[in-house]
Amino acid sequence: MKKIVGILVVIGIIVMASLVVTLYSCGGSGNSSNSNTPAYTGTPAALYTSTAINARTLSELEHIQQAIASEGKNWVAGTTTLSVLSKEERQYYLGGEEPAHDNATMVFTQDNTNLAASFDWRNNNGANYVTPVKNQAWNYLMGDNLSRCGSCWAFSTTAALESQVQIKTNSPGSNINLSEQIVVSCSGAGNCSKGGDIYKTSKFLRDNGTLGAYCFQYQAQQLPCSQACPDWFQNNVQRARFNSFYVIGDNTTVTNCDANSRCGGMKSAIAKTGPIVIWMRVYSDLLHYKSGIYSRVSSATMEGGHYVLVVGYNNDGQYFIVKNSWGTDWGESGFFRIAYDMVWDFDHSDPTSKVGVHFGKMAYGYN
Repeated sequence: MKKIVGILVVIGIIVMASLVVTLYSCGGSGNSSNSNTPAYTGTPAALYTSTAINARTLSELEHIQQAIASEGKNWVAGTTTLSVLSKEERQYYLGGEEPAHDNATMVFTQDNTNLAASFDWRNNNGANYVTPVKNQAWNYLMGDNLSRCGSCWAFSTTAALESQVQIKTNSPGSNINLSEQIVVSCSGAGNCSKGGDIYKTSKFLRDNGTLGAYCFQYQAQQLPCSQACPDWFQNNVQRARFNSFYVIGDNTTVTNCDANSRCGGMKSAIAKTGPIVIWMRVYSDLLHYKSGIYSRVSSATMEGGHYVLVVGYNNDGQYFIVKNSWGTDWGESGFFRIAYDMVWDFDHSDPTSKVGVHFGKMAYGYN
């Protein structure tokens, strides 16, 4: 009998260990508002096991760290919740198709003459107008990674709207948590597998808006819009929406962040109307980002396109401040800083040339 009991105990331990390893592969955090909507939080323990951190990940990290040192970069790379994923799994953290061409039309009239040297919507005169970081690939309802979604296009624009609501109502730090799932399922602007169109997404949130997460909780799946709360489209009073949106364009050949460049236009838009949504290329080194001012290393390989929310800038450090949708376990509590010169792309045939990531090749501001 004792021998049988011992065997059962061992089996139980093995089963529990197996569940821990396979439970989930991403983490994040979010506000709960208008209901007891679960926040998508948690550190996936499996990502930090010896089996998850495989030879490929460590080799990639070693090369990136060596490049950071040799190229004089000012940031720290390490093992992260994304760096341990396979190339296929990494795609669920992206979702922005590259624009066919630069947006050269400047709709927003910029005025950089009176801009502050630094600006951060997380601390604007002591007030925070930026909602907590979430995780686009995390199905918190299932408690695992069975459902994943390349929905950065929905998360970045919804985050911009959450900030706009707080700015327009002068209610910083308010408990606002809008539904990204409504945007994914009801906008027709994109899907989980191929990504989305930022113009269509912005137009949907201007013309239709979205309700709180209680109406349609995020499930990292392409679910039918009919699963949203029954009266979401008729609930005109409670729906949050943009008043308008605009393209940030201008000259991308000017490689400094002044009034004649798109980089300068981005700073002006941030300071004058609120956080902006931009498109960027994501390279393999960014997935390993831990802290510092990110600047792409020349050997990094492209993973795909991505939309993020830019919440501030700093002229002394020459960087933008970015809210990502990869959970709080990644980067600087879910944020990252990126050098101004990543706005431009450079000569890839010249190994000594700086290489950008087209940060802001597509850029939208809101009010």
